[in-house]
Amino acid sequence: MHIITQQLATSILRIAIWMSITTPILSNAAELATQDHFDHGTLSETLAHFIQSGNTTHRLVKDPLGGVGYSLDQTLRRYEDNISYRTELRLKARFDFNKEHWLTYKILVPNSWQNDETGLITAQMHGIPDKDLGEPYRNPNIGLSLRGDTWVISGKWDNKRVTLNKGYAGQWSKEVGRLKKGVWETWVFRMTLSYTETGNGRLTIWRDGKQVFDRKGPNSYNDLKAPYFKFGLYKPSWRPQYKNSTSTRYTLYFDDFEMGTDLCGDNQTRPWCPGNSVNLSTPSTPTLERLNGSG
Repeated sequence: MHIITQQLATSILRIAIWMSITTPILSNAAELATQDHFDHGTLSETLAHFIQSGNTTHRLVKDPLGGVGYSLDQTLRRYEDNISYRTELRLKARFDFNKEHWLTYKILVPNSWQNDETGLITAQMHGIPDKDLGEPYRNPNIGLSLRGDTWVISGKWDNKRVTLNKGYAGQWSKEVGRLKKGVWETWVFRMTLSYTETGNGRLTIWRDGKQVFDRKGPNSYNDLKAPYFKFGLYKPSWRPQYKNSTSTRYTLYFDDFEMGTDLCGDNQTRPWCPGNSVNLSTPSTPTLERLNGSG
C-alpha cells in the first residue's frame, strides 16, 4: 500500500509540474476569456480573437510613441475606404446577461486628431437583434464616444420583447472627461448586463485608475443573446446620406486588451480591484440624451 501511495504521489507531482509549464501565467492571476497585447506583430493572430467590422484596413504597428512592442492601428478614411463610417474589431468572446464581466484596453489619440462635435464612437456594447421577431439593428446599448474634446458614455435599455430604433424604455448619457492627445490611457469597464429594472445591471468605468462613472440599473435590450463588444472608429455622420462633418480621416491606436470575469486575481493593487478600498463610489445619475444613428 505504501508503494502504491508513493507512486500515486509521484504521478500527481509530475502532473502538477506539467500543468505549471503548460498553463498560461494569466490563468493564475485572472479569469480571462481573451487577451491580446499585439506584441506578436501578426494580424492573423489578432483575428483569432476578433472579427473585422466595416473596413479591413487594421494594422499592427510599432508603438507610435516609441515604446517597446506593437500596437493596433485602426484608421477610418471617409472618401478612400470601402465603408465610409466604420473601422472596428468585434470581440469573438461572448458575454452573458446578469453576470459580471471585466474589460480593459489602452488607447492613444494622436496629436493629429481633429475634434468634431458630430461625434465618433470608439467602443460599444451592441445588442444582437432577434430577427425572427422582426427586430432591426439598433443603437448601441452602451457606447463610449468622443464629441469635440470630450469623452461621453451613453446607453439605452428596453425590456420589451421587440425593440425598434425608437421608443426605448430608458436612455442616459454623461461626460466623463476631457480628451488627452498624444498619450496612452487605460480604460477599464466592469459590466453586468441586464434589461430589467429589478435586475443586477451595473456599469463602472475607470480611466487611468480613476473611477469616472458608476451606474446601477438596466443597460441592455431584451434579446435572446447578450450584446457583443466592438472597438475602433464608428462615425454615423460619415454615412453617405450625411454631409455635416469637415474632417475626413481619423486614426486611433489600441493596446493591452483583456476581457474576462476577473482582471485582478492575486493582483489587488490595481485601482479597480475589490481589494482596493477606493474602487467604488455612489452610483451616478447620468443626464438623458438621444443619439443619432445605429451602431
